[in-house]
Amino acid sequence: MAAPTGIAATLLVKGMTLHKLFDLPLDCDENATSRISQESKQAQVCFTHSSFSSTERLQFIRDLDAVLIDEMSMISRETLHVIESACRYLDPLHRFFGGKVSCRF
Repeated sequence: MAAPTGIAATLLVKGMTLHKLFDLPLDCDENATSRISQESKQAQVCFTHSSFSSTERLQFIRDLDAVLIDEMSMISRETLHVIESACRYLDPLHRFFGGKVSCRF
């Protein structure tokens, strides 16, 4: 599970912020993207301050069965779009949310 704020993320079992999980920019607008490199053929993830390596995080996101977002009302539609685009990009079939079940609370 992931949440938009650090406080909410600490209340979740193995939770983390959406920004950490998807390496989102702090200020998402309509031109924002996750730092999942769209130019790379291997879709390398550029995570700088993380306990995951790039390869581990990429595999973690690909292996997710569901994306659970707590405090949905706290994120902008642009942020949600960036998350959906990152999941879609990592899916070989380019399905909505990468073919994962998406639950937003």
